[in-house]
Amino acid sequence: GGITGLIHLNDLSWGRVHRAEDVVNVGDKVEVFIGEVDSKNQRVSLILKDIDKDPWETNGANLKIGEILEGKVVKFLNFGAFVELFPGVEGLAHINEISEENIAKPSDVLKLGQNIKVKVLDVDKAN
Repeated sequence: GGITGLIHLNDLSWGRVHRAEDVVNVGDKVEVFIGEVDSKNQRVSLILKDIDKDPWETNGANLKIGEILEGKVVKFLNFGAFVELFPGVEGLAHINEISEENIAKPSDVLKLGQNIKVKVLDVDKAN
C-alpha cells in the first residue's frame, strides 16, 4: 500500500505555472504542506508553495488605487488581459481600459510576455 499525493498546478507556486516541469521534475525531493486528506480513496492533496508567504500579504496589501506599476501580460480573455504585477499577484486590464481606440480583443494591441505600465483602479484580493 501507500498513499498517492497530488499537487495541483495552482499549488506548485504563487506565480502562474503552465507545466509542472517548469517547477519540479520526477524524482525531486520536495517539502510540501498537506492540503486535504481523502481517506476513502487514499489520496492526499499536497501544496508545494509556501503557504506562510502569500504574496497578497506582502505585495497585494500595499497596492494603492491610482498607483502606476509595470507588469507582464500573462493571459488573455475576451474581456481583457491579466497582468502579473508581482509573482502571485495579478490584475485584470479590462478591454475598455487597454486602449483609447475601440479594440475587438486584447491581443490586437498586447502580446503575451509584454511588459506594460498599468494604473491600479481597484484592489480585490478575492478575485
